[in-house]
Amino acid sequence: MSNEDDVNYLYVIRFANGIVKVGRTNDIRRRYKDHKRWARQSGTTIDEIDFSFRYGTAGPDERRLIRFCRDRWDNLPGHTEHFLEADFDEVFTYFRALENVASASGWRSEIS
Repeated sequence: MSNEDDVNYLYVIRFANGIVKVGRTNDIRRRYKDHKRWARQSGTTIDEIDFSFRYGTAGPDERRLIRFCRDRWDNLPGHTEHFLEADFDEVFTYFRALENVASASGWRSEIS
């Protein structure tokens, strides 16, 4: 089995202030803590988070997810992966579609 450095997570977060954040990481615990800290500093909380992982890179799907969001919503100024007033259900549906397409490549969801 590969070590944790070989695992990449793709994730989507909905904050209570209406911002949706998408991204990828190889350390989901650290990134979750980072996002909780950002939320606290921004006067909000995390409402919902979902993530998927696979061995190999999540970069191409992260770029697709960012492009999907950028085509529909404005970015939070200075943040390329934070989207203002994004429809979380729409983002989540696309996120799951990426997961379904990649399932043959080893994607697995952590949260059903």
